[in-house]
Amino acid sequence: ATFFMFYNTGWIIGSNGFIKNTTNTGLDWVEQNSGTTLTLKAIQFINQNTGWICGEAGLIIKTTDGGQSWAEMLSGTSELLTDLFFYDLNIGYVVGLNETILKTTNGGINWVTQKSGSAYDLYSVDFIDSLLGYAVGGRDSSDFLKTMDGGLTWEKKTLALGAINSPVINCVEFIDANVGWVGSEGQFLNHSGNISKTTDGGETWSSYSLNR
Repeated sequence: ATFFMFYNTGWIIGSNGFIKNTTNTGLDWVEQNSGTTLTLKAIQFINQNTGWICGEAGLIIKTTDGGQSWAEMLSGTSELLTDLFFYDLNIGYVVGLNETILKTTNGGINWVTQKSGSAYDLYSVDFIDSLLGYAVGGRDSSDFLKTMDGGLTWEKKTLALGAINSPVINCVEFIDANVGWVGSEGQFLNHSGNISKTTDGGETWSSYSLNR
């Protein structure tokens, strides 16, 4: 996974606690010490100094010095954590396997488990503001969750994405309350996946094939 804070400054993460940072648009990369050998799955910085990473075995780590040092946060779970999203320095969400949804209101020091009432895997999370957000995934199905109250309640939406079967949704990105996209696994023989777009907050979708 990669994350760029500015045009020239970014990070790349991977297996065995791998983190590298560039400050010159990727011409040079400097290794940073994550303090773990676990696989790192997702990274986000809220400014040039403060960022978070999630990964295997419930791992959440945080930096406040641009990645020079990382401190482990107590997530309270041992599930694989696949994605995270921080709205500001305090409010953040992490999702993972087995319907794991965690929320913090103090920058990652404490995490509260949120539930939607179903059992499946989540792979991506995105919020428009402090209240409106989405989490997606599936397990031999298309699972799309929407919250309008900061995760206190999650509503599961049934998505008609135009595929033969219901594909697992791997990523979600909204630009406002109405317009957003999801990426899903391929179900047709002639392409490797779908990109689907909504203009009504996830009620209806138009899907486009990604050809091989």
